[in-house]
Formats: sequence, structure tokens, C-alpha cells
Amino acid sequence: MLAVLCVTEVTSWGVLYYALPVLALAIARDTGWPVAAVTGAFSAGLVVSALAGIPVGRLLDRIGPRPVMTAGSVLAVPAVVVIATAGTYPVFVAGWLLAGVAMSGTLYPPAFAALTRWWGPRRVQALTGLTLMAGLASTIFAPLTAALLGGLGWRGAYLVLAAVLAVVTIPAHALGLRGPWPRADHDGPARGNVGGVPTSRPFLLLAATITAGAFTAFAVVVNQVPLLIERGLSTTAAAWALGLGGVGQVLGRLGYRRLTDGLAVRARTVVILALTAVTTGVLAVLPGPAVLLVVAVMVTGSARGVFTLLQATAVTDRWGATHYGRLSGVLSAPALVATALAPWAGSALAAVLGGYPALFALLAAVATAGAALALGSVPRPSGHHGAGRPAPAVGEDVTGPARDTVALPRGPTPMTAERPSVLFVCVHNAGRSQMAAALLQHHAGDAVEVRSAGSAPADEINPAVREVMAELDIDLDGAHPKLLTVDAVQASDVVITMGCGDACPVFPGKRYLDWDLDDPAGQGADAVRPIRDEIDRRIRGLLAELGVGV
Repeated sequence: MLAVLCVTEVTSWGVLYYALPVLALAIARDTGWPVAAVTGAFSAGLVVSALAGIPVGRLLDRIGPRPVMTAGSVLAVPAVVVIATAGTYPVFVAGWLLAGVAMSGTLYPPAFAALTRWWGPRRVQALTGLTLMAGLASTIFAPLTAALLGGLGWRGAYLVLAAVLAVVTIPAHALGLRGPWPRADHDGPARGNVGGVPTSRPFLLLAATITAGAFTAFAVVVNQVPLLIERGLSTTAAAWALGLGGVGQVLGRLGYRRLTDGLAVRARTVVILALTAVTTGVLAVLPGPAVLLVVAVMVTGSARGVFTLLQATAVTDRWGATHYGRLSGVLSAPALVATALAPWAGSALAAVLGGYPALFALLAAVATAGAALALGSVPRPSGHHGAGRPAPAVGEDVTGPARDTVALPRGPTPMTAERPSVLFVCVHNAGRSQMAAALLQHHAGDAVEVRSAGSAPADEINPAVREVMAELDIDLDGAHPKLLTVDAVQASDVVITMGCGDACPVFPGKRYLDWDLDDPAGQGADAVRPIRDEIDRRIRGLLAELGVGV
């Protein structure tokens, strides 16, 4: 099913989105409509897509992606035909409005929702794979559209693309998405608590951040070809540069996992928005030559690539996956409207500002504002954590020396039940946290409830970890990496992180510790034994604090 969505997303994005930037100037010259009017019709279709996306998302949550995405594909084909054959501007606009409804059922939002449900804890892997392939949409379809334009004109190009859309996406969605639609995993806030999330300050700031980033990213895409033509490139060369920007998207997405491992949610969001601002600013001030412009386009594409994954995982990074459809639909609405307005607004602002370089400078400023807003985009529990210290926000980077401010004042650990509960967290839940959980269970038996989890769980436990634990007669054969959930944190009295580079939700009344330990990943048994022994020493100290005998 992932392979099916990869193919259909490449095709749908290529035909319904990336063809227009290549054809816009030719449409304007042929029809006499202003370029802003052409892109305005496209923007109107994207507004319809944003509005239709909310009910479409709810429908997808109930019945699954197959009927939704198949219907979207069926509707997309006549919409493109109407656009191609429009003799008047109102008909042209009507075609794009119809295409907007089709886009709500075929582009990223329904595909992201489908993979988030189907792949569960491994959703980041699936989303990365999908966006890697879909990043090639411009690489494939921008040059293809330019070639069709040269031989058939813009109308003929769109008719051929409509045929491609019909042949590829309709049967693929109808026949390739027939798997069962699993029930949602309840790893987020309870239904009674989620209602306040969309009106919370972090959610609103996150929505503003994503909206600023989406406006910048898509205004850059649609207005990149006119900018490059203004810099002296031919239409064909500019289209190829747009295609290479798709290669940049793919390269950027390949590095997203490193960002998730190395940066907390807040820092990751700020860095990606800042990267978008910097790369857009470079395009604003770089006059040439053509080779450097193409390189700048590719780097800008890489920023756009990681931004897409940031947007896809924004909800699950902060509030879990249980209400992904509901929260993502609300979060995406303003971003989709911004995406819709970006093509028209970009053209209009370029005319007002005196050219596309000035437009790109303004877009860089918008992305910079988004990076600033991202500083407040992670949830912070109400109340205080410890004596006079505010609780760290979800996803806040609290590793290192500053972590000492997270723990509660020394003294007895607050308990939520007669039997204390301890949660060990690392990134992959394949080494340190597994050893800690097994050692605590070994020493305490049923006297302590033990959990372990990872913010980005691996597929299996490190073999060297299994080996050194077996030396202590502790069998890890039945253990496997698990995803960190909000519920697991809420249910625990003590939460111990071990180099967790991702979000760890923080709640008042819990004790939070960070154990600075070497990472056993990629190490042999000889290197892992000292890590095991250090964990064992700390486990014995923890049990003493909990009042549990070894």
C-alpha cells in the first residue's frame, strides 16, 4: 500500500500542482488573462481543497482511504479536462474549483492520515518513504510538462496529463488500497481532554508556524520559474531547475531522521523554519550565474522537503496519534488556505514590489517569523513542576546540565498507586532503556511496575544487549521496541530518559530524571557490558529511593 501511494502521490502532485507553474505564463499569453488571474484560479481550487479537507478527513477516519482517494481520482480527471478546454475565464475557474475538491481526496492529507493509521509506531518511516518518492513529482512532471507544452501547447499538455492521471491513479487507488482499515491506537490524550487542544496557545502558535512555512514554501515553488526567467533562464531551463528542486526535496527528507534523533521537537521546528528562511533569502539576492541558481533551487527544495515531514508529524510529536485526523484537519486548514493563496499572492506581490527578487525577500521574512513563533509551539502542562519551577514543555530539550532543573525536589517520589511505576525512555528503545527495564524487573519483581519505550523505536533490540543481559540470566527474547506514548508517561510515577532526542511529555506530579549514559548502538558486547553495569548501579540506587529492597 505504501508503494501504491508513492506512485499515486507523484502522479497527483505532478498533474494537479506542479504542471501549473510551468504552464501559467503560456496560459496567460494564449488567453490574454493576467498571470495573477491564472494563478488566482489555481489558488481558488486550493482554497476549496482546504475547506473540503476537513470533512474528507473525518470521512477517511471512518471508512478508510480506498473509497475517498478513488473518488478523488475519478473527479480529478474531468476537472483537468475542463481546465484544458476552458474557452472563458469563468469556466477555467470552475475547472480549478472542481480540481480542488479532487485534491482534498488525493494529495498529502489523506495519504498521511492513511499511513499514520496503517503503520502505527513506524509511521515516520512510512511518511519519509512516501515524501521521498513524492518529492520526485516536480522532477518528473516539470520537464515532462515543458516538453508537452513545446509540442502540444498548454491545452494539449493538460489533456495528456489528464489521461496519465486516469490511467495511473484511478485503478491504483481502487485496487491497491484494499487492506483492512485498522482501529485507531489510543496513544494520545483522552477524548474528553482533546477538545481544548485546538484552542490552546501551543496549538495556535504551531498553526501559525506551519501556516507561515507553508505559505513560504509553496509561494517559492509556484513563483520560482518566473524568478529564474527574470534572472535570464529560458522557460525550459527554469522548468528543469524546478525539477531539480524535487531532487533537493528528496535529499532533504533523507536527513530528517537525523534531525528527529538529534533535536527535540521545539528545536527541530525552529531549525527547519530558519533553514526555509535562509534558502529563500539566498534566491532573493543571488543574481546568477545559472549554475549557482540551480544549486540554490535544490537547497531550497531540501528545506521544503524536511518541512513537509515536519508538518506531517507535528501532531503526533506533541499529542500522539489517537486524534490525528481531527487535530491534523484543524491544524492543516489555515496552512492549506495559505498554500492556496500563495500562488496568487506571490504573483500579485511581485507586481506590487517591483519584481520576484523582492517577493522572495518578503517570503524569507515570513519564514523567519514562523521560526520565532515555533519557540512556543510545544505544549506545557498547567501548574508547576517542583518548587517554583515551571514544567518543561513537551519536546523541550532538557538533556545535559540544564536537566537538573527538571527533577522534583529531593525526597520521597510521589506515587499514584501503592506499587510505584517507572518508565525508561530512550530514542530507539533497543538498548539502554531495555536493559534498565529488565534490570529493574529482575531486582524488584512485582514490587515495581516497569515500562520502557522509545521516541523513534527500532525494529529490534540490539543483539549485543541481548547477549550481555543473558550473561546475568535475564532473557530479552520476548522484549521488543515500543513507541513512547502520552498515556505511558501519565501512568508512571518516575520517568527516566537516557539520551532521548525527541519529545517526552511532562506532567506535574511526576519525577523526571535523565541518566547520561553511553549509547550501545553499533557496539559489541565488550563495550556494552560497562553500560549495563552502570545502569545496574543506578537501578539499585533508584530502588533504595523508592523504598524497595533488592
